Amino acid sequence: MIELNGSQHLSHYPIEAKGPLVSRDDQQRLELALSKPDKQRLDKTEKATDADANVNLGYDAFYNEIFALDHRTSTQITTRLQQAFGSDKIEADNALWFAFYKARSEGQLELKNDLQKLVSVDFISRLKSSPPTTTEELKAQLIDINYLRREPVLLEALAQCKDDPDKNELTELINTELCNVIFVNGLVRQMMTHGIKPDLEF
Repeated sequence: MIELNGSQHLSHYPIEAKGPLVSRDDQQRLELALSKPDKQRLDKTEKATDADANVNLGYDAFYNEIFALDHRTSTQITTRLQQAFGSDKIEADNALWFAFYKARSEGQLELKNDLQKLVSVDFISRLKSSPPTTTEELKAQLIDINYLRREPVLLEALAQCKDDPDKNELTELINTELCNVIFVNGLVRQMMTHGIKPDLEF
């Protein structure tokens, strides 16, 4: 039986599964990834959040600093991020994701929600400026987001769109893709638990 380990985070975002959970293209990509066990790669931020991995001290220091903030705001978090990593967008992005995963694993719900909004900013900005009307267009806007990171990004997008009647079609697209991502990520987590670490950079 497949356990969708991310499902415990979905209580505030009702999701309705419609149609096939995984598209044929995604299924083929997953099968291809699984057929190449010798080319295993995991995102370094995902590794850093593993309890047995070596923690990046800069990321951890950033997390501890924002964790200690009183009445924290998105502006305060962004300011601390810029102070810590300057113009290095890749390191800043990885530090933000590291903090998100650590807050989630430690049950820091308020901080996790604050960080979920921040890691979703670029994607939601694209949604607003150029709303997709098809699954293909939505996937194109997700293409630069690591597959294992798409779940929280889509959750935040769903949260921001679901109560707007003008965004019903967009909400349905997001909901369908979120179901796909949750299903695939559930499979991946199961395989990683059993020592199989597929390359999912697609």
